[in-house]
Amino acid sequence: GGYQDPGRHGAPGDGHPGEKRKTNLSSRKIKTFKNEKGQSPGRRLGINNNGTGNLHLILTLGIRMLLLVFFGGFCGSMNNVFVHWLVQNTGNEIRKDCFKRIMEFSFPQMDRFGIGSLVTRVTNDITQVQTYLSLLSGS
Repeated sequence: GGYQDPGRHGAPGDGHPGEKRKTNLSSRKIKTFKNEKGQSPGRRLGINNNGTGNLHLILTLGIRMLLLVFFGGFCGSMNNVFVHWLVQNTGNEIRKDCFKRIMEFSFPQMDRFGIGSLVTRVTNDITQVQTYLSLLSGS
């Protein structure tokens, strides 16, 4: 009774759906990894020491991890500081160059472009360059 795949006609124990497989766990060998002293990694970390942990090792590793976290946070903050410094100085230099160039315009050129239009264009373009540099630098 029950569904049997027409393409498979096997013997019991070959893994048909609904069939219970019998396994003997005691016959399987469990592979363990050992270091050069023949100790498992758990023993070295103090996890598998017959119920006694290595508090000194745990504290040392915990302090190292905390120091790495604080160092990573410090590096990330310094990255932000230098990126913002770079972006602001670059924008300032571009503004100076644009101002020098605009000051070389004649009065008819100023009237043709319009002072308001020049200010808006310079402001928007430099802001776009600063945004691009900020994204490019990873901040």
